[in-house]
Amino acid sequence: MQNILRRNHDIFAWTHSDMKGIHPSIASHRFNVFPAARPVRQKIRRFHPDRQEVIRNEIDKLLEAGFIREVSYPDWLANVVVVPKKEGKWQVCVDYTNLNNACPKDSFPLPRIDQIVDSTSGQGMLSFLDAFSGYHQIPMSPDDEEKIAFITPHGLYCYKVMPFGLKNAGATYQKLMTKIFKPLIGHSVECWQISRIYGQPKGIEVSPDQVKAVMETPLPRNKKELQRLTGKLVALGRFIARFTDELRPFFLAIRKAGAHGWTDSCQNAFEKIKHCLTQPPILSSPSPKEKLYMYLAVSEWAISAVLFRCPSPKEQKPIYYVSRALADPLRNILHELDLTGRMLQWAIKLSEFGIEFQPRLSMKGQVMADFVLEYSRRPSQHHESSKQEWWTLRVDGASRSSGSRVGLLLQSPTGEHLEQAIRLGFSASNNEAEYEAILSGLDLALALSVSKLRIYSDSQLMIQHV
Repeated sequence: MQNILRRNHDIFAWTHSDMKGIHPSIASHRFNVFPAARPVRQKIRRFHPDRQEVIRNEIDKLLEAGFIREVSYPDWLANVVVVPKKEGKWQVCVDYTNLNNACPKDSFPLPRIDQIVDSTSGQGMLSFLDAFSGYHQIPMSPDDEEKIAFITPHGLYCYKVMPFGLKNAGATYQKLMTKIFKPLIGHSVECWQISRIYGQPKGIEVSPDQVKAVMETPLPRNKKELQRLTGKLVALGRFIARFTDELRPFFLAIRKAGAHGWTDSCQNAFEKIKHCLTQPPILSSPSPKEKLYMYLAVSEWAISAVLFRCPSPKEQKPIYYVSRALADPLRNILHELDLTGRMLQWAIKLSEFGIEFQPRLSMKGQVMADFVLEYSRRPSQHHESSKQEWWTLRVDGASRSSGSRVGLLLQSPTGEHLEQAIRLGFSASNNEAEYEAILSGLDLALALSVSKLRIYSDSQLMIQHV
């Protein structure tokens, strides 16, 4: 790799003067300002002498690189802003808020980062290339250069190339990348600007930085902090099973607002999610034309699903967890007693997508759905004293060529043990055997009127989804 880089060092930009830029016939950035919008000239801001020196140095660099030019009598005028960076350095930006508000959003679709990371999963080697001052390689349309004029203590200037901070700069950059790499995108190249999820040969993992940010977040003291924490958790939703159900206490607390919105339910939900993130699942990436499977579960408040693949008859790997809140009309429909006609109608509409719908004839193919739908409601059928102590259920399932078996160990608060071994009458994968084990264990616990139960299993897929 080093030899290749040395032989081709001339194609890399080492300084701004090495950048040839993109020819305007290929790409340029232009504005589409609302006809009724009136130009805004911001008044100059005052800066500390140290900040003025930072601004002067930045202007000198941009002039030397040919990125800006002096301008007179512009209709639009924006201020510069000096913001601190790491290691005590400063960054000079331009406040284009007024101009951005006067422009409609470019509808060019930006790539979904999760889908891009999915496409890189399973690759033996990944190479990352970063464009050198990528935005500044795209020229501005000459008619629009003076619209991005800015004022400094040292004069008025405007960009000749596309700067950061413009409303549709990201869309323009993505258009260029799509045009350049169009024959390769989806095969050997993917283009994106920000990534917060890691793709590795073994699968897709959540960013450790995101997990750390959640773990180190203090308890919210007001509505704004609660919303900020909820936003961090929403970003991890694809790694958390039944995410909407788990986060419902947060949504209810936000509606209540105020500093007293944080409840015991929020605390319990937060602790459960943090426990889940200590060992987050590694998501798999499907192969072309591979048959996929989905467990679907509906609660009173949300509909959840896990999409997974079966690389072998006895192996299941999750691809994606998804969960959505139910609106009132949809909630009423899903809780109707007779859905046969409606399900048939949906099956007909979905037939063009090659989806197979299997009714609930047995627990073999619907073990996860059975658990979430039926057992999530059973505790309300009996009311035990809240002072009753905890029972412990340990389950294990195994699949072999000779057949599938499950084992149960139910322990009472006083130490008594009740063991069961069950041989399944049908072929099942290891995970399906684990599901059968927990269903049988719950049946046993319910028969004994157990209302407080801790369940232990070594199946990560089941634990994450349940």
